[in-house]
Amino acid sequence: MPAFLAAWTLLGALGTFIAHRQGDPPRAGRYGLTIAGVWVIYIAALLLTAHLQPQRIIPVGQPECFERVCYTVVAVESVGEFKGMGGGQLVRVSIHIVNQSEEARSTAGLEPYLIDATGRIWPQTTGLGGVSLTLRLPAGGEATSQPVFRVQGTPPGMSLVLSRHHSGWHWLVIGDSDSPGHKPTLHTF
Repeated sequence: MPAFLAAWTLLGALGTFIAHRQGDPPRAGRYGLTIAGVWVIYIAALLLTAHLQPQRIIPVGQPECFERVCYTVVAVESVGEFKGMGGGQLVRVSIHIVNQSEEARSTAGLEPYLIDATGRIWPQTTGLGGVSLTLRLPAGGEATSQPVFRVQGTPPGMSLVLSRHHSGWHWLVIGDSDSPGHKPTLHTF
């Protein structure tokens, strides 16, 4: 839908430009207001849906799919203490990745992080994990990634979030877990 909306906006802007160049400011103004009105309605629907839609919770062993590439949390384990500055506990999350499409797919742009029940975010600790989530899988290919996170203390209610942040058009898709105001999809363990 966002690609269609963007194409429609470009055509509308072209029509507005042509109307203005032909010396018809009232028609150009109507076109401009129509474009703005459609965007206001779309953004309102996006935010309202994000507000009303319940948070999606996925238990260990159940997949979450993005464009036919599915991610399943298969194991979570404590792997010791971080001996460097700041200390903390190291938690390794094993994520099984399956490309269900008929073409090679990249998992680049997907960033994992842990979030606890209080909303505190624990980013991935670089250099300590196994296979990275940023890999390219052949059609039907599989891999297991093991990102490691450093957490302080024993945070209550830890969950994994796989976020694409705001790369690509998906963040403007109504109902997408990365759209503005939407509660993140949680992989609970």
